[in-house]
Amino acid sequence: MTETALGQWKGRFPFTLECPSWVWPGDLLFNVRRLASHVDSIELILFESGAADNLLGPAVIAELAAIGRGEQLGYSVHLPLDVHIGAADPAARAAAIRSFTRVVELTRPLVPRQFYVHADGRD
Repeated sequence: MTETALGQWKGRFPFTLECPSWVWPGDLLFNVRRLASHVDSIELILFESGAADNLLGPAVIAELAAIGRGEQLGYSVHLPLDVHIGAADPAARAAAIRSFTRVVELTRPLVPRQFYVHADGRD
């Protein structure tokens, strides 16, 4: 998909138009830079609990914040899927809470609009 095919959708609707942070092959910043002028918000996809520490160092957070300010872009955060807040095991629930808290703390400077969590009760 090219930026031309993506079109200009920012601010066109009475609701927030959001897209995921992984649309093209490349890293998080590459995708955010390409998407920022086209949508109102980007959902930072952090499906694995270690992803936040690997992807969201201080320099990346600072750059994301600068892009957000410059493009009037909001963020939301998809919390990790590999930990389970609804697990029957108390240790697993505690691990999920630690993982979610870590992601929330790392992304706090971005003032996320929302956080997405899958609270399945499969255990």
